[in-house]
Amino acid sequence: MCRLIEDEISTVDEDFNIQNLTNYILQKIYFVVIDTKAGLSKTLQIFNTINTTGMDLAGSDLFKIRMFEYLTKHEKDKEKSIEVFNQINSLYAHIDNKNNELKLNNVHFRQILEIYQIILIGKYNLPLGLHDLGVDTFFERLFDTLLGIETHQPFKAKAPEIKLTIKDLESIIKVRYLWDEHEGQWNAEDLALIHFIGWSRYRHYWLYIFTFLFRFNPLENPLYWQQHFLYIKNITRYLLIKSIHKKRSVYHTHNYLRELNKLLFNTQSTPQSLIEDIEKKIQHFKGEYPYTELQNILNGPITDNYKQKNIICRLSAMIDELQDPNCDADNLKTRLFINSIDIEHIQSYNDYYKEKRPEIWETWKEEINSLGNLMVLESGINTSISNNPFHAKVKRYNDSTLATPHKIAKSHGHLPNWELSHAQERKTKEVNKILNYLFEGTTTLS
Repeated sequence: MCRLIEDEISTVDEDFNIQNLTNYILQKIYFVVIDTKAGLSKTLQIFNTINTTGMDLAGSDLFKIRMFEYLTKHEKDKEKSIEVFNQINSLYAHIDNKNNELKLNNVHFRQILEIYQIILIGKYNLPLGLHDLGVDTFFERLFDTLLGIETHQPFKAKAPEIKLTIKDLESIIKVRYLWDEHEGQWNAEDLALIHFIGWSRYRHYWLYIFTFLFRFNPLENPLYWQQHFLYIKNITRYLLIKSIHKKRSVYHTHNYLRELNKLLFNTQSTPQSLIEDIEKKIQHFKGEYPYTELQNILNGPITDNYKQKNIICRLSAMIDELQDPNCDADNLKTRLFINSIDIEHIQSYNDYYKEKRPEIWETWKEEINSLGNLMVLESGINTSISNNPFHAKVKRYNDSTLATPHKIAKSHGHLPNWELSHAQERKTKEVNKILNYLFEGTTTLS
């Protein structure tokens, strides 16, 4: 408190009234001492019940204290207890230091705990429903059970086996930063696929990047890097298929990915066996009726669902970008996922000539909102060309940094109009291109 007052006084104006501050401290601030024989966990519950600030301790702060209680439950040596506390503290400090070193702001201890939650569920074969718990609730109930405060049924059977260790947390932190430290080495496709997980309807599963690295650390075997990206590529292909096929996330997909997490921690599993398991799942989908539904979706109008439209058009754009063997990973990431992008109607839905609109709608019907007539385009260019005629718009396509608009300009830029037949021909190629990638993993264009 004295240090806080000194800091405040050193930064105030000359008109600052020290007497007012003194009166405030003496009359308005109350110090509460909790005298209890309860453990730390119960004491924290008491604190959060009686504190009137409305500011509960943060989940990661609670984890620090409860992890300390868990690790020192039977420890009588005070010095060893202090050492444990310092080790836990050093985990938090390590994250702060690494963030400063690598100039990152997206890594935090809560994220480490989210990864640990996934690992613990897979490693100890815990009920899949525990994935649905928020990370704070998950660890609160886990610690309650392990410390004998309150038994929560999903943890009860496995409680004697579950071991939480500082070593596990150190390993998670290490592989979390290992990803960022090596990001400059990824090729364009690898980096784009990570961002596509975020664009899917199952974005939380991007954390599977780190659970794989935790289980198969490439620092122990460099071959794991290559297998890691094949694993992520297959997961992304599967998630994109599912995100296009259904307009919302579905239980079946969540369930498979959670079962895959269990398989990851099966001692008999290898990177290759996991890669093959996902591939089998993808090919099984191809042999079922939903594959026909997926084809129909890609061949039909796609503008009524924002996420579906963006996934399809951005995936098409990524494949076009990868035709350049010198495609730069960072540039592709920036152009396709960071810069502001619109989905452009090549033949404008609301034509420049208002009197032509009814005729165009009647002629084009659903094709005007189909993949053959849609492409990615920078928002600035799209805004500037508005609903201009094709012969005017196509000139600006050459100003784009994206490959797809250049393809259109090169193949049709000499024509006065973008006709229905052009869109239909392009749609056939686009659908085949996307299906080949999703089910064969190839970016080769026919």
